[in-house]
Amino acid sequence: MEMPHERGTCQTPLEEETVTLECRPFSGSINRDWGITSYSSLLSAQPRNADWADRDETPAPEITVDADLTAPLSAGRAPPNMFAFPRGTAAGVFLHDLFEHLDFAAQDQTVISELIAATLKAHGFESLWVGPVYNMVRKILEVPLDSVGGSLTLSRIQKVDRLSELEFYFPIQRLSESKIGNIFSRCLEKGKDDLSSLNTDSNGGPESPFSRGGQEELELFPSSMGRLVFRPVEGFMRGFIDLVFCFEGHFYLVDWKSNFLGSRTEDYDQAALKKAMVEGSYHLQYHLYAVAVHQYLKARIPEYGYESHFGGVFYVFLRGVDPAKGRDYGVYRCRPTAASIEGLRSDLIGQGER
Repeated sequence: MEMPHERGTCQTPLEEETVTLECRPFSGSINRDWGITSYSSLLSAQPRNADWADRDETPAPEITVDADLTAPLSAGRAPPNMFAFPRGTAAGVFLHDLFEHLDFAAQDQTVISELIAATLKAHGFESLWVGPVYNMVRKILEVPLDSVGGSLTLSRIQKVDRLSELEFYFPIQRLSESKIGNIFSRCLEKGKDDLSSLNTDSNGGPESPFSRGGQEELELFPSSMGRLVFRPVEGFMRGFIDLVFCFEGHFYLVDWKSNFLGSRTEDYDQAALKKAMVEGSYHLQYHLYAVAVHQYLKARIPEYGYESHFGGVFYVFLRGVDPAKGRDYGVYRCRPTAASIEGLRSDLIGQGER
């Protein structure tokens, strides 16, 4: 098609009145206290945010380390053990990722080693760590988690009986630093009255594997409260639980800890673990997680009861577990009392929420 030769008609735009634009004044109010908070947001100097999966970001205290663990590895030299494994957030992310995808019941060393090698590579760690990580994994899977009988080991837990990185939300009423302190003081006082049910069974039998931890949590927890510095908040509590599993009709929650407490298994004894629990405010963490699991099970299990269904809490300090030296190394056990968890649930969520 040829272009036309005629000149087109020029159109002159109409003159319009110039209008000055300006923002309309906002006379409403925004409730900045409403939102989503988390365990980490309740700790000192932490901005309020929706918590990501826990990755052991709590700063570790200064610890004397063997020179062999800090010396660079020469080419081809195999690392000695997991005490020498790198520390920090990257190491925590790797270990959490590994246990999230690990088949606890797998017996084939090749299958486990291949998963370890692939996960190491994905997180930027050298393949020479496969051996030490494999040895650590076997110890974690074989250590008896229960103190009585020793029948509960992770190697007996099938994939169908576990949930990894369980995300949760539950509604919370308005919280402030002073209110949450009062809530925990009140619920722990209720727990003290309930501790007798943990010390012996109904037939006067042996001490519960969690009774000792139940007593100590009541004594240690208040010292964690001083770290709480946060703006008042209401809305929702959010978090991620590393592992929830079922064994013989009881439900347990597990938190993996990659914290470096020392270069010997003995540095991960119960005294050291109690100290780490207080310094990390982990008592606050597992109380919130226990409330979440309590609510979760209540909504899904007919005739659910805390005493008959909730088994307890395990904090597994991965570097320090060695069943050959004893089941108490690297594993902190606790079972909050029914009174303390139900009291905490009522104070956080409210009586109307069931």
